[in-house]
Amino acid sequence: MNNYAYKEEDWLIKTSPTAYRILRFLVLSMSEYGAVICSYRVMQEKLGYGQATIARAIKFLKEHEYIRVVRTGGSNVYMIDKELRWSCWGTYAYAEFEANVITSASEQERVFEEKIILDLDKGKKCQTANGKAANAS
Repeated sequence: MNNYAYKEEDWLIKTSPTAYRILRFLVLSMSEYGAVICSYRVMQEKLGYGQATIARAIKFLKEHEYIRVVRTGGSNVYMIDKELRWSCWGTYAYAEFEANVITSASEQERVFEEKIILDLDKGKKCQTANGKAANAS
């Protein structure tokens, strides 16, 4: 890590520990391209923050240019250090890139959620949105 990056990271840790935790989660979840798609709910479940706290931290990270947020349908794509290469489909502009996608069982339709098989290490427990605990086999 160079001196500038260290200073930026240190400033973020001191200024907004919540934003720092969210940034670390996003960075560790990103594809090689530096992009990840995940919902606020995924971040809520992973980090234990409420939706408003996550929204404020994401806004903070965008304002201070730690991340870029691109919309795709109803989802946010969180990116670092990348400029998109835009092309055209007729009169429509589009960008194509690779991103990791993280979803939560609690975001699925109930019928599908009940069919999800949780691949867990022995002894770990996971709770689905319907409140049922699923044990590793």
